[in-house]
Amino acid sequence: MIAFILFFALQAAAIPATAPAAAVSAAPTALATAAPNPDDKVICKQEDTTGTRLGAHKVCMTRAQWRVQAVQDRDVVKHAQENIGYAHQ
Repeated sequence: MIAFILFFALQAAAIPATAPAAAVSAAPTALATAAPNPDDKVICKQEDTTGTRLGAHKVCMTRAQWRVQAVQDRDVVKHAQENIGYAHQ
């Protein structure tokens, strides 16, 4: 909590008190014109923990991170299926 208050106090101190109104109002329009990247949206999912009924936990990642995770999971399963009956390599 103290770090949170300190952060905003430092931010307020960094803004000059005599800042022109045009400079302050120009910043939001510049941000508004930039299109948000849909891959940056954070998605949270409940994942079960193996071996317990009470061990579900929340995992939050961006859409791009979930996509990478899905590819890695598929690769692990594919590797396991292709190497059935073989010793670990």
